[in-house]
Amino acid sequence: MKTITSNNFFKHTFCEFQKVELAFFSENKFHFKSKANSQYFYTDKGVYRYSNHWGRVANCRWRLLSDEKIKNQNYYIGFAKWINFYPLNEAEKQFYISVDFENKMVDFYHNPTKENVFLFFAETAQKKVIQIRKILSEDKWATYFDVDIEFLRKKIIKEYINSNKTLQQLKLELRSNDGVIFSTKLLPPEKIDNSNSSDILIRTLYFTVRRFNYFFLTLHLGSHY
Repeated sequence: MKTITSNNFFKHTFCEFQKVELAFFSENKFHFKSKANSQYFYTDKGVYRYSNHWGRVANCRWRLLSDEKIKNQNYYIGFAKWINFYPLNEAEKQFYISVDFENKMVDFYHNPTKENVFLFFAETAQKKVIQIRKILSEDKWATYFDVDIEFLRKKIIKEYINSNKTLQQLKLELRSNDGVIFSTKLLPPEKIDNSNSSDILIRTLYFTVRRFNYFFLTLHLGSHY
């Protein structure tokens, strides 16, 4: 992995900054000021950043860690060591997704050596996180499942963060190891949108599958979660 310094830390990197006191820049003059008015102070060990925007920063992903809630457009100062910057690329899968179901929070983290996690490229992880936040905060997507929504929410998200499957694949058909369908997104025949391929279901299966939907799901998953 290439060495990160003040000359290249801003080029396609991922990093987690630790929030520090705002007084720092009143006592230290910045070395560089960006067009977006972010200020940077370099040391041998790392960089201090004073800014009102975090997360996606130009071609980088810079997260600010803090015990308090970070508010958009508010200015904060963060510090990060050079060794905590990681190059973003589409050649190495370095990021995993972690979900807190109780507090309905999700984010992705860098740790290519962490065991028992499914790794993604940064861009893929970011897109999945956005979709998972919708699943955690909305209920409409589960309208046609005859299963407890919290149970279904956990099942779909756990498979989503541990595979390369799309959400549409998981919503349309959750399969057991032997291929038996135990959950399907069902639309009443009169509501099927024939212009939307994801909503087309064979009308003759509607009533039969809906009746056994919950039975198959709980039978297969009851001992797993």
